[in-house]
Order: sequence, then structure tokens, then C-alpha cells
Amino acid sequence: MRAPSAAVILGDLIRGFAGMHRALILIVDSKVESRHWLWRHLGNHGFGVLEAPNADCALRWIDERPDIDAMIIDDELVDGRGAEIARELSQEQHPIAERAVVIASEWRRVMLSGLHVVERGDIESLMSTLSKWFAPSAPRRAAQPQAMDAR
Repeated sequence: MRAPSAAVILGDLIRGFAGMHRALILIVDSKVESRHWLWRHLGNHGFGVLEAPNADCALRWIDERPDIDAMIIDDELVDGRGAEIARELSQEQHPIAERAVVIASEWRRVMLSGLHVVERGDIESLMSTLSKWFAPSAPRRAAQPQAMDAR
């Protein structure tokens, strides 16, 4: 029997905690097919999703929606490099910069040190990164009631 994927575990965790904040993810990709596929995948795992076809639109979303929790940005956009957008946001100390994932080809990943980079097509690594950011810590939650009972 295969172990469940990170995506399945993450979806189960998110759905399992009632009242938990639903993370809002901004997907930035010039290819509509890529955006829609990722939108469906993330939506099926409990995430809210916004889409942007280019860097300008992404920056408008970021300015207009301070509730965006994370950004997944393709490195090859029609109007710029996703990695440069992520670096600029980091230099401005924008909160979304800490949770920005750049999707890049394997050869480009070497040049993008200091950023969260996932290879194009590696949904398992992408979901693993998101799970680290947004899945609640079950052991810590379980320990809290015990600590309160001990008082």
C-alpha cells in the first residue's frame, strides 16, 4: 500500500480543522491552462485561489488584496521574471515574499538561491511546501488541552 501524497495529507488536514482560515493563494502564470489546472488542484485541497496572467496583474492583486497568504509564480512570464518579482517583494519586506514559490525549469533553479523554488511539474514538492506553511501542527494542538487540564 502506498503512503498518501503530501497533497492528500494537506487536504485532509485543512478540511479536518473546522473554522480554520482558508489560505488564499495567488497563481501567476502566463499560460491559462497551467493556471486553471493548478486552480482546480488547489481548490480541491481546500485553498482559495486568485489568478493573474502576468506580473502587472499580480502586483495589482497584491496591492488590492492584503489577505493573500501565498503566491505561486512562474519564472517565465510574458512581462518579466517571476523570480525578480519575488525578490522585489522580499526587498520591500512585503509579507507575501516569505510565502512565494517560484516555478522554474531545472537549469534555472541553480540561479535562484534564496527563493522557494519548485521545478516545473513537481506538484508533490509544491504541495509539500504549502503544507509546511498552512497545515496546523496536530501534536501541538493535542498537547494544549492536556496542559490546560493539568492546571
